[in-house]
Amino acid sequence: MLVKADTRADPLIEDAIGKGFMDAGEVYTVGGQMPSHDVANQARILIGNAARRRNLSAGAWVTDLDGEQCLDGWKGAPPCADKNAPHLVKFKLWSKDSGRTHVFRQSGGDPANLKYNPWNRPKTRKFDDQGNPAS
Repeated sequence: MLVKADTRADPLIEDAIGKGFMDAGEVYTVGGQMPSHDVANQARILIGNAARRRNLSAGAWVTDLDGEQCLDGWKGAPPCADKNAPHLVKFKLWSKDSGRTHVFRQSGGDPANLKYNPWNRPKTRKFDDQGNPAS
């Protein structure tokens, strides 16, 4: 059984498109404070999903109320100062072509500089093509 897509962030993407944020490089701040870091992080994920359903790319992040990005320990960043404090969610929106160009510029064309390098992912096959356990 397939799970129905959570579309709560769809109006945010539509609003950003309607206000000219797509491919503009401008930051869209979601109106209203999120009650905690975890709620804001869930909203960040929903924004990315809503953009992908429209074949768009979104860069979304969580900030504290001062606008400082809150990475909460991701890749060695310091933990969130107060996970129970209100947080904000911000994002940029790109068409796929503009998104690819943006990532290419950020990485200098070298996949090793990507935040996620799809050519360097771990091999997680449990079985080979014949159905035998992989070694």
